[in-house]
Amino acid sequence: MTRRLSALTSVLVICLLGVVVLLVRMVMHWPEVPQRLMHGDNDDLMRLVTLRDWLGGQGWFDTTQYRLLPPEGVHMHWSRYVGAGIAAILVPASWVMPMAQAETAALALWPTLLGVLAVLVVGLGTGRLLGRAAAFGAVAMFLAWGKLYNEFAPARIDHHNVQILCGLVVLYLALLPGRPALRGVLAALAATSSLAVGLEMLPFLALVWLSVSVLHALGRAEAGPWLLGWGATVIVAMPLAMAGQVPRADWLVNHCDVLAPPVLLLALVGVTATMVPVLAGGRVRGAVARLGLMAGIALVGLVLIWPVFGPCASGPYAGIAPSTREIIETRIQEALPFITVMVKEPFRAAYMALPLLVILVASVLVLRRIRDWPETTARDAAIIAAAIAVTGLGFAFMQLRAINQAAPAVPLLTGFLFAAFARMERGDRLRAPAAFALVALVFLPGGIDHAARAFTTPPQIPGRDGPRESDQCRSTETMAALAALPAGSVIFSGLNLGAAILAYTPQSATSAPYHRSADAFWNGISALQDEERLHAAVVRSRADYLVVCRDSVVEMGAPFIRGIAEGAVPDWLHEAGRVGGQAIIFRVLAGEPGT
Repeated sequence: MTRRLSALTSVLVICLLGVVVLLVRMVMHWPEVPQRLMHGDNDDLMRLVTLRDWLGGQGWFDTTQYRLLPPEGVHMHWSRYVGAGIAAILVPASWVMPMAQAETAALALWPTLLGVLAVLVVGLGTGRLLGRAAAFGAVAMFLAWGKLYNEFAPARIDHHNVQILCGLVVLYLALLPGRPALRGVLAALAATSSLAVGLEMLPFLALVWLSVSVLHALGRAEAGPWLLGWGATVIVAMPLAMAGQVPRADWLVNHCDVLAPPVLLLALVGVTATMVPVLAGGRVRGAVARLGLMAGIALVGLVLIWPVFGPCASGPYAGIAPSTREIIETRIQEALPFITVMVKEPFRAAYMALPLLVILVASVLVLRRIRDWPETTARDAAIIAAAIAVTGLGFAFMQLRAINQAAPAVPLLTGFLFAAFARMERGDRLRAPAAFALVALVFLPGGIDHAARAFTTPPQIPGRDGPRESDQCRSTETMAALAALPAGSVIFSGLNLGAAILAYTPQSATSAPYHRSADAFWNGISALQDEERLHAAVVRSRADYLVVCRDSVVEMGAPFIRGIAEGAVPDWLHEAGRVGGQAIIFRVLAGEPGT
């Protein structure tokens, strides 16, 4: 008992050190939060905009962004649940400080709180499965790999960190020993929470579910109660989560990008296919029979629900316009295939995927070497984590952002490698090289990041003498100039400026990278290619002003827009001002292209 308490104390200390790192980062970067948000991800900005609208009186079920392509606006498919979590910090903070400072506090505290929970899950979960050496390795990799660590950085209020945290919870609750039914219930609640804020982690969750089902088929005693707890909870929790964020009139609308009938029916098929073999008990014996029964039920279920689920089988973008899909798949960086990113930005691709690949290969080699691992649970955990990593890496070859599917498995696999090292005899000739390899592994992500900064330069802007770091034209001065335009102005801009216009000015925007509006995508990229397209888009969107950003790779890569920036202004535009040599503001006049 004393030895066990000592091990738990060690793991708690490791977790505490990880938490301290997150808290120190939050304190250090607190003053930079507004600038981080200004120059950060569009989704973080848009999350803040939707939160302000809700707190300003917009309905819980009304997620339309009315200042994007007004007057109809663009319906955002995002859940209010994440906004509610941020508001739980922001609103009380606003009682004791000005709203701007309260927003900064919420933007710093929310992702840090999620990061603290993630460190505790990783450290305590890995420690319980594999021991304190493994806990140290898992927490160290969580803090070292930017794909995880940076998702919980101050100003990151998008939903990906919530999904990763839920994924970690589901994974460890599926693998830990003891109280399996309760673990199944809690895991299902975490999975439902993940899907309620976005469907990106659906393949990961399905794979964890399938893995436990395979364990049941192989005769693992705790897998059956876990599946019963999971299935019973999924059937209740998912419809409730949908009802809590979707207006009643839309409950039967077959959306492919949110919790809706297609996903609920898919979950029902999964619950039936995995619970029937469990409930059948001894009447179905042997792994092959159980897996066959499960596969047969799943196949029949898929055939029955195909009229509803079929249109969504190709993913959340199944129902969007082909032109929008083309832009997403060819111009949105995080949606590009891994190979494409590797060719264009090898250091970025390496930073995202190389640590995962190295850890995966090392884990497979260790699993092959240590065939007699005494704890079945620990070995099962490593095999399942490796399968998740392989699957996530495979999805990343289609879209780089799908590497999130593998992210929850990376700390556990790292912990497995550290646990294997701890079991090596002190006289083993491989012990010293293994220690060096583990240290190098932890420092690998940071080394790639420093190499990227040293050996790469920002993109070259066509028609400019040298590269510029910003291609978003976001600055306090630019936003102030746009805010000073007549109230209610509609501002036409490139894709990366739309969310900033909504966040920092009272004006309306015409473009933003959200797939439920083909026009919002088209206006921000395709409309900039020639005068006829631009004029048609400006008229269609009722824009009052056009902003051209001279530091935008996309805009300066379009000959017509570059010509406007260099002085070849058509008669239907009139220059209304310049900001810092970067943003040029034009007022839209009556007229036709070519006049």
